[in-house]
Amino acid sequence: EHHRRENAKFFFIYFVVFAAMVLGTKMRIMILRFVVRLIPQRWRLTIFIRESIHGIRNCPMAFFTNTASLNTLNKVVQYVVDNEDTNILKILHCFDCETVVEIDPETGKEEVVCVDPAEQEFMDRLEYECSVIDRLYPKLTVQLVFVNSPFSPLTVDEVSRELGIPKNYMFITCPGESFPHQIGQFGGIRVISH
Repeated sequence: EHHRRENAKFFFIYFVVFAAMVLGTKMRIMILRFVVRLIPQRWRLTIFIRESIHGIRNCPMAFFTNTASLNTLNKVVQYVVDNEDTNILKILHCFDCETVVEIDPETGKEEVVCVDPAEQEFMDRLEYECSVIDRLYPKLTVQLVFVNSPFSPLTVDEVSRELGIPKNYMFITCPGESFPHQIGQFGGIRVISH
């Protein structure tokens, strides 16, 4: 009887600590905003907390895609909106083809164009779908980035370094059976289902 009460007491303590940690990470922005309201505005701690909130919100997430499906992109954005504290989502598409620089006759601006017509058509469609998603979610900035390199652990490392996005802030959808890499090779990239 005594051991059961001791076990229950320790279980309850560990459960409360664990639940507090999980809630603290899931609700960190709300908790920080609450703390800012409690302390005087002229304290340096208030400035530090506001800068922390700004830093958390402006740390981008990255999603690697090989589809231009509006449905899939919408589900990805919903995942980010529901589960992350960021205001920025970078949608990345890796491709491996020769490119040329062309001048757009209407705007006079330089454009990088893929020599492979099918890949260029896909990229144009993805660009359009991302612009639709960006308009649908005004509180989230959606940015499309094309990466001229095949999708691989090395490419993910390079993109992570160049964009300053930690790999645990990057994700892909579940890869198919023909995926040539082990997920562990990517060093922390997340996998989400759609």
